Amino acid sequence: MRRNIGGNPRLANNFAGYLFDNSFVLLQESYYNPETGKFESQDKPQEIKPAPFQYSGPIAVLVGPDCVSACELFSYTLQHDGRSIVVGNFPSAGGAGEVGRGQYKLPGGLTVQFPTGRPKRRMAKCPSKVSGWSRMSRFR
Repeated sequence: MRRNIGGNPRLANNFAGYLFDNSFVLLQESYYNPETGKFESQDKPQEIKPAPFQYSGPIAVLVGPDCVSACELFSYTLQHDGRSIVVGNFPSAGGAGEVGRGQYKLPGGLTVQFPTGRPKRRMAKCPSKVSGWSRMSRFR
């Protein structure tokens, strides 16, 4: 995952289904409502659903500063049941967020995109360094 700059979060969630044998709600996006002055849920929660078969062993995920967007979401998802460890010398880029509603055109044919929503469930942080490689012994 180190140099994965993201992609389609639905594809990442579908792929995660091959690593979990039970359904669970990953997170719920909320968006700012200027009429109420609050962030409110507008869509269904993102849910991980089991695929036809699953891998059930331990998982080690390597991340780096180029792990962005769906890469971060996928790395976060893999930590759900405690059998995955996320390892990296640098934290991820901190760029997980839904940008589908944040597409804007600028003069000169340029565009910009940024997240316009936020997850209601707090995202886990990737470690900046892993100390004690003995934590990796279960992956040998």
